[in-house]
Amino acid sequence: VTLKGGETRAGMDFRDEGNQVRFRDPATGREVALPRADIERTEPSATSPMPATFETTLSEPDFFALIDYLRTPTP
Repeated sequence: VTLKGGETRAGMDFRDEGNQVRFRDPATGREVALPRADIERTEPSATSPMPATFETTLSEPDFFALIDYLRTPTP
C-alpha cells in the first residue's frame, strides 16, 4: 500500500472493505486499517514472504505434509 504522502506499508491477509483496507502487519501480527481516502495505490509484492530456501529446512515428508495442509479448504 502506498499512501498519498509517499509512505509505504506492507502486510498479509489484505482485505478491501469499501472505505478502508485492512491487513495484518507481519512484524507485530496486529491488524492495520487504513482509510481508502489516504491510499494512493495498492499492489501485490513482487517477492514472497516465504524464505527462499524454505523447502530445504524441512524433511521431505514434513514438506509434503505442509503442502497437503495448505491445500486443505478451511471451513
